[in-house]
Amino acid sequence: MNKQTFIKIFCFTLLVSGLLVSCYKDKGNYEYNMPEAPKVTTLDTVYSVFVGDSLIVDPGVTTSKGSAHLRYDWKIAIPEKLSHDSYSGPQLRTIFGLGPKRYFARLSITDTITGMKYFHDFAIDGKTAFSKGMVVLSEEGETGQLTFIRPDGTVQARLYEAMHGESLPKGPLQLVPVAQAYNPSVINSYWVFSSTGDNPGVQLDANTMQRKQYIKENFFEPPASVKIGGMQSNFFGVITGVANGKLYAGTTSTWDQNPLYGKFGLSTPGDYELSDKFIFNFSMATFSGYYIGFDKIKKGFLRFNLFGSPMYFGVDYDVMGNAFDPKNTGMELLHLVQINGNDVYAFMKAPDGAVYEHKFTVNFNGPFQFTPIHRRLFAQQNLMQEGTKLVATNTGVFYLANGNTIHRYNPLNGELVALGADLGGKAVSMIKLMDNDNTLAVGVEGAVYLLNVGTGQNGSVTRKIEGIPGRPVDLAVR
Repeated sequence: MNKQTFIKIFCFTLLVSGLLVSCYKDKGNYEYNMPEAPKVTTLDTVYSVFVGDSLIVDPGVTTSKGSAHLRYDWKIAIPEKLSHDSYSGPQLRTIFGLGPKRYFARLSITDTITGMKYFHDFAIDGKTAFSKGMVVLSEEGETGQLTFIRPDGTVQARLYEAMHGESLPKGPLQLVPVAQAYNPSVINSYWVFSSTGDNPGVQLDANTMQRKQYIKENFFEPPASVKIGGMQSNFFGVITGVANGKLYAGTTSTWDQNPLYGKFGLSTPGDYELSDKFIFNFSMATFSGYYIGFDKIKKGFLRFNLFGSPMYFGVDYDVMGNAFDPKNTGMELLHLVQINGNDVYAFMKAPDGAVYEHKFTVNFNGPFQFTPIHRRLFAQQNLMQEGTKLVATNTGVFYLANGNTIHRYNPLNGELVALGADLGGKAVSMIKLMDNDNTLAVGVEGAVYLLNVGTGQNGSVTRKIEGIPGRPVDLAVR
């Protein structure tokens, strides 16, 4: 190696060593002077406002340098329009003209000196006079009537007639609240069903009570006539149930804001004629479900499995036990109740008029099994008839009303006890459990009673709501 080459290598080595030493000594200890973030002191998480009222949101922004250098931008997302409303200024001030639902909003604060942006999210709950209260469906004469009861006790009777200039069909059957898809805490609409009329069902907006559609409009191809059996709403925000003796389920194969969402296609095909009473059970864990129906002609329990839409399997299930034959009971179904997704009770009338209590469980998600547990003569035959009103708690306690009396029935020990409420001697037309099964709403001519049926209670009256036209048939609380 000559001298000149050696010098070049030596100089390069010194340079690299210096760089390595510099990197090693750099501990990354730097000081940053972050600009002061504006403090937001009075911005709430949720703002409630009635449609048509003033909406004022004051975020209470402060900085040590004042706020002249800050710019405020507000956006309220409107998903149904795929857009948003925009505002500017240190406060959001507007007349709230959006619909009665929850909207998500954002305040953006820009420091015009540094260019820094700060974001704060909140929600706006649009409300109407019908956003909270109780809706009662009653029968006055033979005509259906709707009454709204506000939290302060104000009673608005004959509401549908007053708003729409027409009467509900005769023979009111059910009031079915329908929740937002996948959000059961938000009620979007009510279906009112009747036993007569060319169009025996009408859907109302829960926030405005305006009519959305008649039942025939909920079919892709409306049948010549519609006879409504029992109906339920489900987790998907659609109705499902019995019409013209067949099983129908609202379509869920599109976006829940699509006008076709929830409409009825063809009925579930099969050789059957369904009773009005049925059970629908859906599991979020497996995202599947089943129906238990009863064939009025063949007197047997039917299996329908839900795979997107219901599929008829009839009596294609294994029977595990011989307490009774579920495929051919030989009896008329009076009442059908499932307890908390498990035990099922069917109260049935034999050809000789005797009423029997049947208990069973099912496994329709595979292996397909029907397990009869017992069949026994009901203790007090006069109390359990077709006109008996029947509800059950999640713990398996029944309340049944016949005439002007209400009884609590425990099927585990056979105990049957009359409640102590004084209903003025009037016949009971409706019973409904509320408040996590601690309150029993009871309808009689002209009134609704609320009874305390919590632990250790025997149905004492906690509230009486008068001014209901006719006999209450059903109610919903929002």
